[in-house]
Amino acid sequence: MGEKKEDRRVGRTRRLMQEALMALVEEKGYERITVQDILDWADVGRSTFYAHFRDKDELLLSWFEHLRTLFEQQQQALLTARRTGNAPEVNIVLDLFRYTGKHHKLYKAISGRESGEMIRKYLHRYLSGLLQPVLEGLRVSRRTLPVPVEVTTHQLVSSLLSLMTWWLDHNMPYPPEKMEEMFRILTRPSIEAALGKGAARPKEEAAVNPKGNDDSATSFYNLFIDPFCCPGR
Repeated sequence: MGEKKEDRRVGRTRRLMQEALMALVEEKGYERITVQDILDWADVGRSTFYAHFRDKDELLLSWFEHLRTLFEQQQQALLTARRTGNAPEVNIVLDLFRYTGKHHKLYKAISGRESGEMIRKYLHRYLSGLLQPVLEGLRVSRRTLPVPVEVTTHQLVSSLLSLMTWWLDHNMPYPPEKMEEMFRILTRPSIEAALGKGAARPKEEAAVNPKGNDDSATSFYNLFIDPFCCPGR
């Protein structure tokens, strides 16, 4: 019981410092923020800050814990749907566009600067680490591929982040739903060209719908489920 209370207290403290940083970023820009600014806004001591974070960069990246949690929830929904045979309301990229759109003021405040580059590299590493093992399993009866899987992974993740940056830089001219649809249109041919004609449809879908008429978001994102996700599945 005591450990649960401690965990909740730790979580509240981290969220408080994250909220302080987000508020300060919008107010004065990331580069001008000092650790002391964060301490004053959150009303915490310096020792408390350094018990959780090495520096303000680590605090900034910790904000994306919410995004990691979102992806894990999405993958759990896909795993559950595969067991039950029900169609999940899951769309990883759409939720990513919605998430960044909701926080567009923050992204605008840090984009194009060192902090923006740090976040893009972090997201690229995280998404690549999620996708590459999955794409390795999508080879379609080929001993050799025209494009190595790591190159395909880099291209897909780079395309997504580039498209998202364009969307934010142009003040979100299309809704998240349209951006997600365009991403699928642009990337499905790349997957098939790099991994084989049948790779853009999972085996489960191909067995049910051999003609491949279903272009649903669900079938597309079943490609990217991590089989090792979500303990207790």
